[in-house]
Amino acid sequence: MAPVRTQGTAYEALLELEKSNEPFRQQILQAADIIKIDLSDSSAPLLRGGSDHGAEQQLMFSGREEWVLRWLLKKLESQNNDARLDPRVWLLMKSTIARIPVENAARLLNAHDFLPTLEKGLTEALAKAQAADDQYAAAQAGGPKGMNDTSEGSRSSSTVFENSTSTSLKHSKKRKRSGYLVENGSGTDSPRTAGQSAQNLLRAIFGALSQVVFMSTTSSNVDNHLASQYMTAVLKTNPGQAACILGTAINAATHLIPDEKLLTPVRFIVEASPLMPFFTVWEYRSVSADDLFGRASNEAFSSHCLVPALVLLSTCRKNPQKDPAVDHTITILEQIIARHIILPSRSSFLATIEQGAPKSSPESTPLVLIDALRSVNDGHAMNLTLANESESRERVLSTIPYLFDIAVRCLRRDSPRRRITEAPWLEALFLYLVQTADLPVHSESAVTLSQQSLQILEQLLQMAIDKGVLLDTLILRNIVSCFSGILQEGMNNFQWTLIGKILRLDANVFLIPTEVHDDQSGSSEPRYGLLSSLFARTTAARCSLCSRLSDDYQSLKSSIVLPLLRESAKARDLGGFLRRWQGELIARAEFHTDSDDELTDSTKPRHLSIWEDVDLANELRSLLEGSLTAGQIDNVLSLSLLDLKSFLNSGSVAVPRAYASLVILDVVMGAVQREETLDSVSLTVQSIGEAITAMLSPTSKWPKEHRWRLWRILTSTSLQWHQNWLDICRKAAEQTDTPGPLHTGWALEVIGTVSLSKPGPNAMRFGFKEYLEVLQAFQYVLSLTSFKPEGNEVNAWLPEVIERSLQSIIPVFEDTLSKARCGSKSLNLNWDGKPETLTSQGALVVALATVILRFPHCLKLATAATRSDALQTMHQLGQWQDSGSQGPGQALPRPLLVSVWEGLLESDEIRNESSVLESFLDILVTEIGLEINASTSDQKRHCSPGLVVRVLLGLPMTILKRQYREKILDVVHERTLKHHHHSGHMSLAFDVALMTRLMEAPNASSELATDAAALWELAHVYDQSSLDYDADGFFAFEELAKLILSHLISTKDQDRSRKYLKKFHARLDRSLTEPNPDPDGFGTQHLLNASLAVFWLHRGNLLKPLKEKELIRLRRVHLGSLTSNLRTFDKSRLKETSELSTKRLLVTLDSMLGYRDLLQTEENRDAVYHTLSAILSTVMPTRVNNSDTIFNEAPPTDALKSRVLASLFSLVSYTQEDGGNNVWDLPGLLQLLQITTFADQRQLLITFRDHANAMTLEDKLDLLSNLVEQGLGTVAESNLLRLIPVLLSSIDDPGKHSEGTRTAISNAFVRLCSGLWQGPDYRQFCFAAQSMAMIIRQKPWAMTQWGIDNALSAITMMLSPSSPQLPPQHAVIVYQHLCSLMRSLVAIHRTKLGGRYHLVLPLIQAMLRCFFTPDASRARSSKGMSLPPWLPAKVARLDVSSAAAYARILTAICEPTVSSVTRSKGRSRSNLNDETKKVRATAGEYLHYLIMEYARCQLHGRISPEIKIALTPGLYAVFGVLSKETLRTLNAVMDSSSRAIFKVLYDDYRRFGKWDQT
Repeated sequence: MAPVRTQGTAYEALLELEKSNEPFRQQILQAADIIKIDLSDSSAPLLRGGSDHGAEQQLMFSGREEWVLRWLLKKLESQNNDARLDPRVWLLMKSTIARIPVENAARLLNAHDFLPTLEKGLTEALAKAQAADDQYAAAQAGGPKGMNDTSEGSRSSSTVFENSTSTSLKHSKKRKRSGYLVENGSGTDSPRTAGQSAQNLLRAIFGALSQVVFMSTTSSNVDNHLASQYMTAVLKTNPGQAACILGTAINAATHLIPDEKLLTPVRFIVEASPLMPFFTVWEYRSVSADDLFGRASNEAFSSHCLVPALVLLSTCRKNPQKDPAVDHTITILEQIIARHIILPSRSSFLATIEQGAPKSSPESTPLVLIDALRSVNDGHAMNLTLANESESRERVLSTIPYLFDIAVRCLRRDSPRRRITEAPWLEALFLYLVQTADLPVHSESAVTLSQQSLQILEQLLQMAIDKGVLLDTLILRNIVSCFSGILQEGMNNFQWTLIGKILRLDANVFLIPTEVHDDQSGSSEPRYGLLSSLFARTTAARCSLCSRLSDDYQSLKSSIVLPLLRESAKARDLGGFLRRWQGELIARAEFHTDSDDELTDSTKPRHLSIWEDVDLANELRSLLEGSLTAGQIDNVLSLSLLDLKSFLNSGSVAVPRAYASLVILDVVMGAVQREETLDSVSLTVQSIGEAITAMLSPTSKWPKEHRWRLWRILTSTSLQWHQNWLDICRKAAEQTDTPGPLHTGWALEVIGTVSLSKPGPNAMRFGFKEYLEVLQAFQYVLSLTSFKPEGNEVNAWLPEVIERSLQSIIPVFEDTLSKARCGSKSLNLNWDGKPETLTSQGALVVALATVILRFPHCLKLATAATRSDALQTMHQLGQWQDSGSQGPGQALPRPLLVSVWEGLLESDEIRNESSVLESFLDILVTEIGLEINASTSDQKRHCSPGLVVRVLLGLPMTILKRQYREKILDVVHERTLKHHHHSGHMSLAFDVALMTRLMEAPNASSELATDAAALWELAHVYDQSSLDYDADGFFAFEELAKLILSHLISTKDQDRSRKYLKKFHARLDRSLTEPNPDPDGFGTQHLLNASLAVFWLHRGNLLKPLKEKELIRLRRVHLGSLTSNLRTFDKSRLKETSELSTKRLLVTLDSMLGYRDLLQTEENRDAVYHTLSAILSTVMPTRVNNSDTIFNEAPPTDALKSRVLASLFSLVSYTQEDGGNNVWDLPGLLQLLQITTFADQRQLLITFRDHANAMTLEDKLDLLSNLVEQGLGTVAESNLLRLIPVLLSSIDDPGKHSEGTRTAISNAFVRLCSGLWQGPDYRQFCFAAQSMAMIIRQKPWAMTQWGIDNALSAITMMLSPSSPQLPPQHAVIVYQHLCSLMRSLVAIHRTKLGGRYHLVLPLIQAMLRCFFTPDASRARSSKGMSLPPWLPAKVARLDVSSAAAYARILTAICEPTVSSVTRSKGRSRSNLNDETKKVRATAGEYLHYLIMEYARCQLHGRISPEIKIALTPGLYAVFGVLSKETLRTLNAVMDSSSRAIFKVLYDDYRRFGKWDQT
């Protein structure tokens, strides 16, 4: 810092400064000292390089400041660049300008040519920044590793005064961390210092211009608008200079820091030096040189700014963080590019087209666009200094897609007409951009692309797909021919991604043939060159892929094959696709026949081709009958049949073609579903079946590895063409003189071969084709069980066939089970349902079990022994799989066999067949018995005890006979007592839950119902597992005890019940009177609670020893024990955060909740209240973390702590003075409702209900008003609305003399109506809707006409765009709440809606619109289809249940019940007028507008077929109330499109919905 002058005048100092020969760094310090600015203080607002424009005040006398500014401008204009490269000069100029009046500053700046000086300074600063980048790159290439420490934080931490020109006076030599030796006096800076200096210099220049721009705005000088105009004149210049300044600034901002650090340039733009002032300079440019179209400005911008703007735009777009300032910069860049490049180019293009030039010719390309993109092709005009020129060019070329994106979005294309209008321009732009990226589209030969060119092309195509841009098919076809490699030999240069994008954009590129002209004949013929080549390439690519599970294979299938199938169906060329499909199968089969690798050796692993994929067959199933007629399908089957007959006549020569036809037959026959199609192709199918029979013959030459597909076709025949299958079987039997069909005998032989795959001397080598044949033959045999023939033609031999087939697979199941128990690592019990993954015995076992699940009727036809063996092995395999490991450390992601086992038990055929069900139950009971007798190691190793219990829990108890219920009860009880210490608390909870389910029906002979000690033994089991406390498990145990005791009390007249109750009472008395040796006996405590609660409930129906006095004594004893135990929880013990301490407290509190009546007596209340209050104050979580609480965090993190809080609060409220009737802790209840679990919130609501019942009517009404106001006040207190239904349930009908009650409830209802649509919270909406529904349904005497009108208005507002922004994922719940409210109003208050249809009609119309998704292509015509914010317009959120709820509303309006229209008390029941007819007529006067709204929504929106079907009953009901005159009027006022929809709907109503009285 220069010394402060203490003598002389400022004038003398200025003269000395003019004559000074000192170094410039000293002169700038002296100039700053003259105007009292300390340049060494980096904290000064105007010296930070920012835009703090209000930090300096203008001076009344600014002579020194003007003199310094004049001196600064002279220095900046000089030839020496020392001043322009010093950031202090620009910062001092910024501060000086801020102090000078605007008029004077503008005069000085104009006099010294501020903008040319600024341009020169920017250019030199950019050169300095580029030199720093070169130095940095060189240092990274050859310097030490320490040079990499140049993070943004270290670079930006320096002040603006660290620059290359201000060197230190000391010539010190010091080795920096970077490893470079820096001599400060030599003028050589390190790369880090040079980069920081360049950044600071640019920041200072940007700041100086920012100050000038700020002073040119009206906001800086509100009182003198003319002064602002003076400063605006400073910034006015010609378009060329303005473009140079803007382009240099954008270039500097973009290339100051390397592109690898994306966030750094973005932060530089947003935080350090905003580019907004330079955009302002461009906006202030002089337009006198422009013509009517602004050509001079457009040319200047394209020459100097386009490329830097595109590069900066790409950098900002890559920013992963969303920043409003960055988004604003992106918006400005896009707008300025659109204004000066895109829109002028479009206008020029359209003018050229109007003059008659072809759209795709070079003459039609706009000159503006050619000039704009010339800089992209010219690598020297980019001013991008990267590693080399090629890298600069690559960086600029990568921005081409952004230019296309701006062009697509800058104009509205929201209607088909506008899209068609804009298509030629966008197509020409696309074509020119592709050519700019070195992609010769019109090349006559294939071109090898660079990786960047290919990436640019794919990005342009993806933008066209996303934005719906229409491109000419010829252009896309040229792109495919030139760049995809489809016409080249080999697969190295084939671009699958490019082909997939063009398929999505326009499949006609491949589907429409090209016309090839024949010179000799003069005719043209269509050729599918591209399509045929694509099919061939797909087949060849599949041969080169190694695995069907690879990403390449899945991408090929999802992006090429499946879209090609869908597009062929749309183009009505599915038959052609099937022919080409067959051709590729033939080519692949011939290839493998020539290679002689797989057709000769079936055990050799071979993957199925992509044309045999299951997903392709499933896709065809959804498209076949919608694209081909029954005759066309029959023609496909007939042609394939000819190939099969050709094979049967010629032998192995025709195997490839026959195999291809077989695949087509398999796919097509499996896709036929409609009855009319089944009938049309039945004769052809019969012929196919006969051919299949011949091919399955042992004498046939058909390859064995392809026989599995024959069985699958035969299965389809038997399942869908029953009569034809019978004819095939009869014909086969007649030819061979055998009593039964040949197929089943051959199938049994195939199934029998699976037993030969087990290890042994005669083991057969199995491949996946053999496994497939076994599976398909087994499926064929079992499919016969679903066939219901006439008479006993099949039933005579089918049971024997099923028996033999099951006996053949049981050894495979047993062998697999033995391998599983031995821990075989090669065993894998997983199968995804696809043929190619059936490669192991484990997968075959899962597949066979899945077939049994598909045809469960086969178990009924088998003998009991065979059925039992099959189910036994399947169950044991399921147990092993459910145990969680196939071997050591191998976890199964999905237990498939467990799903099969549970699916069998869920089948109605199994449950309705007693013999099969008994086999299942015998196995389950046997397995539980084996677990009882098994050793601990066997139990842990072989089975999962929870599987049997889970299966039994899934069964309805009504299908179990009493003997099975009692047997299972005893077995489960015995296992629980013996092995509880080996199983966890979850297994114990499942066991007790099963026993509870079984005890719901009387089981008098079970051990639990006959032995009084059984429950106490079970309680002892829970006592030993206290550490595994599970609330659900203890709740199930309490329910079990209550069921047993309640049943015995109801049968107390029987001797067995009396003995049981006497023994139980004796044990109960002994447990209460004797001290409990186990303080943690949780099971005993819960049994005491349950038994005393049951006895107290049935106290009037008990035996003599258990009369009421004795029962009261026992209850007092138990309460006294609990109170003593509660006092042990002092503050020091509560600080122990052990889980066991929390569980003890919870058990004590839950037990005390059963004695609410005793706690409210004076003696017990005084003893307990203070203890409970102290505990609650200790454990209650607060907003501030309290170290004295039992919970170190708030809210509680688990259900255990939540339940403690709920129980404590309930007990404290019960023990308050007067039972808590007059004092109620609403804040405490609100806090607990926010932090407790849902189950514990129910306990709190029960407590509130008990206190509400004891309140006076006046207190209830006051509380109701408070709850409504506080609950609707803030989101945090919305839980209070949950208390309103509970409080209302305690208010009864006051009769005729209590008008105040009706008024209070009515006012609350009106307030809820306003809060329904004004509240911003989803929970608040739900609670308000529930409260309103409670009042409408249960308090109809409190509903007024004003309340009805408010409810209708509130529902309508919720369906309007003014409704609150509720979560879209809850749209179904919100809509159904509204439907429930409306349906309640119609059903209960129908008489008050008679004159309010002007409110009802807009409501139901708005409800109807919610089911339609507005069509984006018709945005203008869809403006009337406004949806609420919680229902996004682009996604269909509502489901079928919502549509059904709406249909019920329409039905209730149009078909009212007699009670709903005669509910008012003033009407006479003997009235001869039909009230329902009158109400229907009133509705018919308005509801025709609903039909018109439905037609309009159909035209301008989309609706799913399922929802449309669900709405149909409601619309039919509307037609039922419309008169003929109304229907004629409706038909007359509609336009043609709406009338067509109305006619279809009305015709359907007349056919299916109208009631025919005849």
